[in-house]
Amino acid sequence: MTGTERRDPTVAIRRELYDRLKAALQLINAAVPGRDLRMTDLIYEAVVEKLARIEQMYNNGQAITGETKPLRRGRTIE
Repeated sequence: MTGTERRDPTVAIRRELYDRLKAALQLINAAVPGRDLRMTDLIYEAVVEKLARIEQMYNNGQAITGETKPLRRGRTIE
C-alpha cells in the first residue's frame, strides 16, 4: 500500500462474496510460489482498479480529487 495517510474503514459485504474472496486468496497463494497475498492487498488492488475505471468513464481519465462529504451509512448491498 502506498501513501502516508491510511484509513481503516469497516465495510459489510455478503457472506458469499467474502467466502469467494477468501477462496480467491487461497487459490492465488497456492498457484504462485512464495506469494502471500492478504485480504487487504486484494481489496486495495480491486479498489484502485475500479477507481481508475470510474475516473476514465466520468472524469476524463483524471484523478478524482476535491473535498468529500460524509458518506451515508448503509447495509450490505445486494
